[in-house]
Amino acid sequence: MPEQTRETRTLYDTKQRLEETMQRLQDGVSDIFTSGRYEEYLTVMSRFHRYSVNNTMLIAMQRPDATYVAGYNAWQDKFGRHVSKGEKGIDIISPVKRKITVEQPVLDDSGNPLHGPGGGQLVDKVEKTVTNFKVAKVFDISQTEGRDLPTLGVDELVGGVEHFDDVMAAITDAAPCPVTFEDIPGDSKGYFRFAEGDKRIAIQEGMSQAQTVKTALHELSHARMHDVTQMDDPAQRPDQSTREVQAESCAYVVASHYGLDTSDYSFGYVAGWSDGRDTTELKQSLQQIKDCASGIIQDVDRNLEAIQQDRENAIDQAAFFIPEQGYLSMQRNADNQWDYTLYATDFQEMDGGVIEADMPISQAADEACALQGLDFDALDPVDAGDLADKVEQTANSPYMRSMTKAMPKDVSIVQKSTLKLRRPEHREHGHAHTAKEHKQHDHKHAHHEPER
Repeated sequence: MPEQTRETRTLYDTKQRLEETMQRLQDGVSDIFTSGRYEEYLTVMSRFHRYSVNNTMLIAMQRPDATYVAGYNAWQDKFGRHVSKGEKGIDIISPVKRKITVEQPVLDDSGNPLHGPGGGQLVDKVEKTVTNFKVAKVFDISQTEGRDLPTLGVDELVGGVEHFDDVMAAITDAAPCPVTFEDIPGDSKGYFRFAEGDKRIAIQEGMSQAQTVKTALHELSHARMHDVTQMDDPAQRPDQSTREVQAESCAYVVASHYGLDTSDYSFGYVAGWSDGRDTTELKQSLQQIKDCASGIIQDVDRNLEAIQQDRENAIDQAAFFIPEQGYLSMQRNADNQWDYTLYATDFQEMDGGVIEADMPISQAADEACALQGLDFDALDPVDAGDLADKVEQTANSPYMRSMTKAMPKDVSIVQKSTLKLRRPEHREHGHAHTAKEHKQHDHKHAHHEPER
């Protein structure tokens, strides 16, 4: 037997690790349903809904409390963090793309092979990309140290479902049919009807906000997965118990993703449901649940962002606290441009200017920050009217001025606002100038392009 080289040993080890990992997945499918860990698996899916079913299972099996994972080098290169000493990585399956050269027959216009003078078939050498798979290691953020990261999660939808109207509007827009509120007889909280001419999602009226959202997600899951009118073969429709497991599981994943209270969900019955079903069928159900939940999350995210953008476009004034700096006040003027003013922590005016472009408040605030050398991400929305009152009180009261000067610079005494800012992906092309420039140039000639 020829001696193994380092390269052949590496290939053998890679193949063996992949086979062992795939077997681990095969064994783990049934265990997910029968070990009482099904809800735990769905919770992991809610955090990693863009991951494959295989990798979601692997993360759930090895580190079910993981919230955000990346490779060893990615933590260093992209996030300024490093993996803590002694931490054990999480095995996942990673695609590896490589280019190979293959021979391809030369065809005529009719698709028939061409032959050379000697009768041999003509071939061309072409480069193709093939995908193989290997076992790679990732690490959860809890296994790393270094630079603080922005909030990696999503905004929770709860309070009493804090943004209930927006959430329901986003869910309704994600539905493939009308959503109605009805007085449904009996104990049913909702249903999905797929009859032609009367296709709709019905929700029991008068329920709590949280229950209304959960019911809407459950019925939306039915509408997306189990509409027989959208299936090539109606016989593909799962049996009723499978449909309920899939819809409730999908609703749980989406609800968990957005931070809704999921304590009233119970999946004790899935062990009995899964009994007697083969691994292929169980894994197929997990795939359908994952695909449906991921699609709903992406659509709801997009719809919520559009709702937020519409609301932001309608804002005419806003104010922000800047830690260690003071306050930024923004106000839309008669020309649909933005006047901005900077105040110190004692509410004394320091500077200001105009963003000469019609744009949403987040972009205008970003432009103002760029002009003043401020950190957009540090802005903390406060009540604009309250800030204006404090400025006026301070201007008219020497006592108030002395009090505010004595306050710590990192403490805001202005009421908070519910406004939420999202960093603009690109700044609009607009002109802007500051109050300091007014003193040096005529108003009409003080324009300059914002920093980019």
